[in-house]
Amino acid sequence: MGFLGRLILAFIISGVAGDFVHMQSAKQRMPSTGAIVVVTIFGLIALGGLFYLVRFGIMARLRSIGLSSWYTLLVFVPGIDVLFLFFLCFCPVKAFVRKSRR
Repeated sequence: MGFLGRLILAFIISGVAGDFVHMQSAKQRMPSTGAIVVVTIFGLIALGGLFYLVRFGIMARLRSIGLSSWYTLLVFVPGIDVLFLFFLCFCPVKAFVRKSRR
């Protein structure tokens, strides 16, 4: 699966889990213990989707274009994150690999 596919899959997983958590927490004023457990589980699923996006999607894409994995930290900077993901979607493979001199 390519970078764009991983990106879409992670956003779908995180979005669905996040929407479920929001619906469950808005449904009751005093949630029961079972509701808290369900909301916690789906919250962890949402975080897992984001972890999947960062770890396997972005880092693999950075390696394929020849950049350091440290650039992954740009995802956590508000405003730059969207531009960075847009850049990763359209940057050609091995665009930043230095050509060796012979």
